[in-house]
Amino acid sequence: MGDFLSGAPSGCAAPDLNDVVGRLQNPKYVEWNLQVQHTLGQHTVVSVNYVGNHGYDELLENPFSNAFGFGQLPAGAPDTRVQNVLTLANNGVSNYNGLTAAVQEQFTHGFSGSFSYTFSHTLDNASNGGILPYSFNNSLLDQLSPFSATALNYSNADYDVRHSLNANCVWDLPVKFQNRALHTIAGGWTVSGTFFYRTGLPFSVVDGTATGNIANGNLNLFNATVLGQPITGVALNCGASAVDSPCLTAAQFTTAPASFGTIPRNSFRGPGYFNSDLGLKKSFRLNERFSFTLGANAYNILNHPNFANPVSDLSQSSFGTILNTVQPPTSPYGAFAAAATDARILQVMGKLTF
Repeated sequence: MGDFLSGAPSGCAAPDLNDVVGRLQNPKYVEWNLQVQHTLGQHTVVSVNYVGNHGYDELLENPFSNAFGFGQLPAGAPDTRVQNVLTLANNGVSNYNGLTAAVQEQFTHGFSGSFSYTFSHTLDNASNGGILPYSFNNSLLDQLSPFSATALNYSNADYDVRHSLNANCVWDLPVKFQNRALHTIAGGWTVSGTFFYRTGLPFSVVDGTATGNIANGNLNLFNATVLGQPITGVALNCGASAVDSPCLTAAQFTTAPASFGTIPRNSFRGPGYFNSDLGLKKSFRLNERFSFTLGANAYNILNHPNFANPVSDLSQSSFGTILNTVQPPTSPYGAFAAAATDARILQVMGKLTF
């Protein structure tokens, strides 16, 4: 690099530089689990499962290797031959620990179903390896502090869900009628349903004004992110009420930050999520060859609204306010349909089998 730069024509602007620290290695992961399972009677299975994993030598980008003039950085650029220097190193780590308790019931009086609860904690320096953002609104992918890969980065992962409840069931209704015509119409229906609940996802409060000032100051901090620094008591959880009233205000954070942050990324949490679907179907035998199935599926049957994390940039006038809903995991339209799937959706279906 030195020979290349020393041979550059006089008067040329100093270039940016992408560099690798040391000998780059592949990320490594260690996984372990322990499960205990017990059968109660003939149809009920109870299990407790612990799962853990540890990742190390993960890749993390540091855009500040030649930065200066902010916080505890040097007054001038360490190397004036280059401008912004982005380095890639194996200093990323991740950890997951989760405990799941589950009960499964199999074919008791036409009923089968399962229920599970998971308590877990996921931590990392940058989620998804700092390459693919889990959330385009909330994910921070680079090293935040020029001095440490862990001081501000190592915290709750973007997809850290502390509590999660899941349930599903299928029930062949034990309703029978002596009248053949009535039984054909009202008997033999199958009901199925799902239930899903989780606590809120984490997010970071960022100071867009400070970030913009740094970039305009040409301090080799073009990709810098300054985390919001609380100065008064701040609630770390933002619920659905933030749709009407901000759960955070700019007055709770300093207006003149002197460092890249005082609390780690993803220290705040947004609203939880709840969803429930219901299905109903019945098959009619037309003759020996043909049968007809009639059914209906109700997605988000309770028409329960679920909200995204609030606006987390201090420079925005809507800071602390929730502006969007989130996409449910199930719908007749598939994934990435966004607002088209937020409300309750009823789907009626008929199927001829021969």
